[in-house]
Order: sequence, then structure tokens, then C-alpha cells
Amino acid sequence: KSNKGGETHCRQVGKNFGYRVSVRDVEDRQGYGDGHEEGERNLLMLHASERVPMQRMLGLYGMLNRADIEACVTLPAALARSEDDVKSIISQGGNVRLSLTPSAVVDARYYDDQEMVIDNYMKLARFLLSEDAMIQQVTPVFALEDDEMAEQIIMMANLQGWSVNNFEFEIPYGVNNKLKRKLRDEGYTVRVLVPFGKEWWAYFYRRSQM
Repeated sequence: KSNKGGETHCRQVGKNFGYRVSVRDVEDRQGYGDGHEEGERNLLMLHASERVPMQRMLGLYGMLNRADIEACVTLPAALARSEDDVKSIISQGGNVRLSLTPSAVVDARYYDDQEMVIDNYMKLARFLLSEDAMIQQVTPVFALEDDEMAEQIIMMANLQGWSVNNFEFEIPYGVNNKLKRKLRDEGYTVRVLVPFGKEWWAYFYRRSQM
């Protein structure tokens, strides 16, 4: 409803998230937690929106990092500015979720051709899987749905010597379950994006028609 209210809410979510993660880690060390597997990460994911300026999203991401909260910011490949944003985060070290959408963020020029968006996605993926990104301990999360794109990313990661534990895939709930199982069977971490809120039925109905 307001910029100030949004930032206050984000701070509170981050505070609660950070507290829950620290409690969970203590419980696991004491032997009565949920026993999450080695290599699993807890990341507070910040997703871009058509209604939120990208600069504000990056500001929230920086604020959470300064508060020592493990956050991951979404950088859409549809935005022309995302190349500079990816390079900036790599230079400092951080966590990036690379997505295809949204496109029409209010403060950024965007590509309206799907092939250009996919080409830019793979270009940004190469930056995120570079030697510099590995040295800076960047955690890339690749939000995608396509088998061929996933295979290309795996090839890039293998060529650069990335461990399967140091980058992740994200695929929406109910989408390409065959790819989810394949990636998991090969040892990759797969996050499942689950929608929540008043628009959930429209989301699932749209996905069921694809």
C-alpha cells in the first residue's frame, strides 16, 4: 500500500525468517530438528513484480544482507538492466534467482521478444556460472521450466567446475514434473515454487491448460 509499509513488512518477514532459520539449525545440531540434508539452503526469496521498481527491490535485498539475513533477489532476464545488476552482485558476492519474467517492471527497459529474453537468460546464466561468481561464492538459482535450458545450464556448470551443491533450479508446482525428478535423481537441488494467496486458483487453472 506504500513504500514505507512495504519496507517495514519486508524487514519483519526477514527478522522472523532469520530467527526461524537459526532456531532450526540449533535443533538439528541437538538432534531433534527436521534433519535437512547437507547442501540445503534456507533463502528468503525476493521476487520482482511489475508494480515494484527494480531499484527498490535491490534496495530491500541490500538491507536484508546488511542484517545478515540470507536473501536471494530475482533478476528477470526480460530486463535490459539485469546484466549490470548481475555483474554488480557477482562483484560483491550474493544470491541471485534468475527468471524469465516479469518484463514490464516500471523503472526498466525490457525485451518484448521471447527469443531475445531466452538469449539474455542464457547470457546471464554464463555470468552467474563464471569463475568470478564461484570465487565470490555467489549462489545462482535458475527459475525455468524447459528441459533444453536446464541441460545447457548443467553443461555450463560442468565446464566451469561447479559442484551440484552450489547452484539450484526452481520449477513451479505442477509444471514439468519429469524434469524435476530427473534433476533430483542427478543430485541437483530443485526448489518448487508454490503459489499462495487469493490468485491461487487462476494460477493452477492456467497451468493445467498448458
